[in-house]
Amino acid sequence: MYSKPTMINSINHRYLKVAPVSSYAFAADFNSCLVLGQEFLEAAKYYPIIFASNNDVVNPLLVLGAQGNVFCNSEGKWSEGVYIPAFIRRYPYILAEGLAQDGALTVCIDADYPGYDAQDGVRLFTDDGENTPALNQAVEFLRRYHSQFDTTKQFVNTLKNLNLFKPVDANITMKDGTNFSVKNFLMVDEQAVLNLPDTDLLSLVRKGYLAWIYAHLYSLTNFPKVIG
Repeated sequence: MYSKPTMINSINHRYLKVAPVSSYAFAADFNSCLVLGQEFLEAAKYYPIIFASNNDVVNPLLVLGAQGNVFCNSEGKWSEGVYIPAFIRRYPYILAEGLAQDGALTVCIDADYPGYDAQDGVRLFTDDGENTPALNQAVEFLRRYHSQFDTTKQFVNTLKNLNLFKPVDANITMKDGTNFSVKNFLMVDEQAVLNLPDTDLLSLVRKGYLAWIYAHLYSLTNFPKVIG
């Protein structure tokens, strides 16, 4: 997705122009993407939300299709009226670690993005080297994304610590009669939630996590829509 992330600065990019994203073709081959907990309620209307474990790190994912993204057509247009995940919307910008000498997060842009240095784009810096409103808006979105991602990690760690995940294999028959299998993903065990001590259950409610859990469980009914 980010083939050439480049740190933005007012010296090297003083006159750079960046065009708004007009095509999501970069995500056409995705069959899943990360989703923030704060997106669960809206995303659950359209996508299955699952949890995947990689080297003991669990992340929530949106299932976008069996063989590529069924929500993105050949012209790079997202299905009309369908919520577009923040993971997709933040492109071509990203906050990166390890590039600044002090270890702080730095704003980067994909220099291979087709709208990079576009003649009809919008400048990121003024002639004096100050951020333009366009760059400030992008930076604010990235900061909010980073903060919400941290909250999502806290949510997932809470579920792990309470032993609320269970492994699941899903077998789905597609419209053409072929079978599609999704193996080794995780879902929340509703019965385990109901068996929690009252103090733990109340904590989930007050943090807003219980609503996210039920949005996840409801979202699983979307599997036939994205796989079939």
